[in-house]
Amino acid sequence: MTDANILRRALDEGEASGLSRLLEADTGLASREFDWGGCAIGPCAPISYLAQARFNGFVRHTRSGDLTRILLVAGAPVDGAPGTEETPLMTAASYYELEVAQALVEAGASLEAQGIAIFAKSGTALAHAIEFGAVEIVDLLVKAGSPILSLRQAAGAGDVAGWLEVCEDENEKAFALRAAAICDRLRVIDEILSAGVPVNRFINGGTALHWAAWEAKADAARHLVSRGADSTLTDPEHKMTALGWARHRSSQCPHAHPGGHTAVIKYLC
Repeated sequence: MTDANILRRALDEGEASGLSRLLEADTGLASREFDWGGCAIGPCAPISYLAQARFNGFVRHTRSGDLTRILLVAGAPVDGAPGTEETPLMTAASYYELEVAQALVEAGASLEAQGIAIFAKSGTALAHAIEFGAVEIVDLLVKAGSPILSLRQAAGAGDVAGWLEVCEDENEKAFALRAAAICDRLRVIDEILSAGVPVNRFINGGTALHWAAWEAKADAARHLVSRGADSTLTDPEHKMTALGWARHRSSQCPHAHPGGHTAVIKYLC
């Protein structure tokens, strides 16, 4: 069995003692890039693998934070190898991996490093967490002092005071509505709608309701409908309603929000 297979089994099964033994024999394993046996996760170092493993259905234990700390003690760089497109904290934020994110923040991971984020050419770990509606990680990063650099980030963080009044970019306001919806910031949704953003505006392919359904935010979905969101609207590309988005996301990525789409689907049916 290769080093990658042995290491992956320890990570997938949460074998802290086994991981420690492996690293005692070769500390270089903590920072080495592996291809992980051709699974859905591309070549990366162990912490970045662990940040994605639960989303992909490989991890079901609650020891990811402990395993991350063991890897860091063994020499894994908290911000990843120089030149990588995103830090491990950005990866954890993108894949809803709170335990890994907590361990990295505790270890001093950079809150200002920039990497690739969907719908943005660059972004901090906070930007990644907001783009994917990882609310618990958003709150963690805000509490840790992550800088808020835009209206959409302020909306995702839950406080647009001082941002909404000075923003003249209607597209940015629309993205802020999306951020508020997928981060369940109901008060912010109201503030943005009151500023004139249409509740049924399409934002990168879907309305705010589509995005709330995609990210399993039932409270936001209900609130948007109460404010006039049309649940019968279909997106331009796939011709699917918000209900269709919720069903598709639930079936294609069942580990993203385990059971979380059930309430959204029940409400929208």
